[in-house]
Amino acid sequence: LSGWSVSQTSSGKTWKIADGTKIQVGGFLIIARKSSQADFEKQWGVTFGKEVLFINAGDKFPSINGDETFTVKDAKGGIIDGPTIKLKTGSNSNYQRKVPVGAAGDDASWEVGKAAVGGPNPGSITGKISKSPGVYISEFSDSPGSGKFVFEFVELHYPGPKP
Repeated sequence: LSGWSVSQTSSGKTWKIADGTKIQVGGFLIIARKSSQADFEKQWGVTFGKEVLFINAGDKFPSINGDETFTVKDAKGGIIDGPTIKLKTGSNSNYQRKVPVGAAGDDASWEVGKAAVGGPNPGSITGKISKSPGVYISEFSDSPGSGKFVFEFVELHYPGPKP
């Protein structure tokens, strides 16, 4: 994913993925707003395996306040996935991509739930992907509560190469 980026509308923020960054087949890349991995896992009630690559973006990305969409681009600026549907303003919601994976901008491609323990499922997916879309945006989440914005995240999943 060297030179790839994940961008967000409404705030104009973009996270450039560092050179040498790789997601293993079946793995995940989680970009968290401003949290250590240990605190992030505690917040969402999960424990990551070796297939999860976690990045603390140091309050530089994402910045979720509502109406955002997310897009993944390769190093040449080509769109790999996105833009996603818009996050609802003030909803403290979690968006998980349904399996099989549909178009990012289609409401029917997403399960929308509350962003609370038991809602977000960072570092895993529900269901089996029968035909790999390659790297895609699998989940993004706001985080409710005072001071909890540090746990906002965008997740990419790589089930394997496109056929």
